[in-house]
Amino acid sequence: MDDRNSRAAAAIAEALDDGVDVAEFLAHALCTVAAQEGGIEEVLRNRSGSWEAGHVRSLMEGTVGPDGEGLAMYRKDDEPEPGLCDAELRLKRGEWHLAVRVPGLLGNGPRAKVPTSTGDSTVPTITAREYALAGLGYTAADPGQAWKWLEVQEDPDQPAAFIVYTQVRPLDPQASADGK
Repeated sequence: MDDRNSRAAAAIAEALDDGVDVAEFLAHALCTVAAQEGGIEEVLRNRSGSWEAGHVRSLMEGTVGPDGEGLAMYRKDDEPEPGLCDAELRLKRGEWHLAVRVPGLLGNGPRAKVPTSTGDSTVPTITAREYALAGLGYTAADPGQAWKWLEVQEDPDQPAAFIVYTQVRPLDPQASADGK
């Protein structure tokens, strides 16, 4: 067993000794790597056709959805400040949908359809995204920061889908009441 396998086995054994659900531990660890690397298929890229990869793919898809829609909650660019959530914009059946992923909330937080200025599947403008976020009670955590793109792919032989995401915070109710 090489050093890398020894470290992984030690982390799993420690989790087991601590009473951790090892299956959940592995699923969350794999999904964290997938979020950092750009998707489920990136975790499997070195041998994606193996039977082992098929089982790992199933484990991750069961955790974050078949098209990786739950990966944003595993992104750990920096430790977020309290109250921050991820907002995801994705194209579904020709319409853009915005969802706020609230930590600790089973499923999704608030959702909204985001219209485009052209009425087609063109990506909504940042102004339209901000308006939709405000309607859900949120604002971008860093309004000057660009939204990030994540490519997700259920099957390497099928077209990829893209998710646009950013961190958001709840609107300050006092500022809203003051018209700020």
